Amino acid sequence: DDDTAIEFVTLHDVEKYGLDINYSEITDMWKKHINRKIWCANRTARDLMSEGLIAPATGSKTNNENWYQIDPQLVNEIWSMFYPGMIMKSVERAEWGARITNDDWGTHPTIAYGVMYSAAVFEKDVNKLVELALKYIPENSPFNAGMKDVIEWHKQNIDWRKTRKLIFDKYYRYKNDDYEAPVSDVSSLSNGLFGIMAVLYGEGDFVKTTGIAVSAG
Repeated sequence: DDDTAIEFVTLHDVEKYGLDINYSEITDMWKKHINRKIWCANRTARDLMSEGLIAPATGSKTNNENWYQIDPQLVNEIWSMFYPGMIMKSVERAEWGARITNDDWGTHPTIAYGVMYSAAVFEKDVNKLVELALKYIPENSPFNAGMKDVIEWHKQNIDWRKTRKLIFDKYYRYKNDDYEAPVSDVSSLSNGLFGIMAVLYGEGDFVKTTGIAVSAG
């Protein structure tokens, strides 16, 4: 699992440098330990490190053409476990980690997951977890719009498959009057929303939630 492997490196970094590890330190550790079987935004960020860039420049739109991909929402849950129930700190550090590889709304699913992982230590109602996560996503973000849609579609549709199709139809190729998002099978936008959908329809059952998330594709 390439994603968990990156979190093992983060854990090793924190053991060496402490919870206040900085971008220069984590860039050095990426260069030492993360060198194969990585893809998308992670791969581009790592290549940029070899060119001499230091995070967060490695995740910037200016440098990383994959800034919107799924990568950071899969590798930063560990910050919530460092800060269980400490949501503001979890959000701060999850976004910090996300910016190693991503930028702008490409970091927003990571923030949402950071909130939910941290809060779930004490809150078991998945509806409350999702509503709480939404509060931390900027209003002008397509992920904010998507979360609001998924919350409403969950109320309207008993079958998650119907909501999955609605998400795909609107957010796989998302655009509005002002903005058109890059299209990708591994976009953080559509895949992040499938994750939110799975949390809601899974109703707190781990196996059910995981089954829906995997089946969403």
